[in-house]
Amino acid sequence: MGHPTLETRAQEVLNIQKSSTQKLIDTMIETMYAKDGIGLAAPQVNQSYRIAVLCPEPTKYEAYRAQEKKNALVIINPTLKKHSLLKSDSEEGCLSVPDIIGIVKRYKSVSVSYYDRNGAQQHINAKGLLAHCLQHEIDHLDGILFIKKAHKFFRLVKNM
Repeated sequence: MGHPTLETRAQEVLNIQKSSTQKLIDTMIETMYAKDGIGLAAPQVNQSYRIAVLCPEPTKYEAYRAQEKKNALVIINPTLKKHSLLKSDSEEGCLSVPDIIGIVKRYKSVSVSYYDRNGAQQHINAKGLLAHCLQHEIDHLDGILFIKKAHKFFRLVKNM
């Protein structure tokens, strides 16, 4: 938190097939699962690119974690195309803001277009937790941390 890369809009990825881009994606997936996250944006690893990786079905986290790279959802240069009128509150945490949980109001469903790691244009319609995760990660790519949107905060207490 407070690092300039996290507070700046990330730049578009121009060459998805570049080996350094592919290596960054692999590293991000490994980092996301190693840190028990369900999403990670490139600015969180000090890379100002519009890339995020997510656990495609956060409720099945353990199953996806076991297969890591094969099942991670990779979104490059994402654009929020449509969203529901309705919003809902959700608890959010972030690897960049350790030990803090906030309540954030987000759209219940979203439609996002993006490029996958092979450079193919994709589209996803998501609702519930995945919709919240997509919005959280796209916010990262726009230089917005969840703490700027949260309306209530809790500090996590670790067991000793």
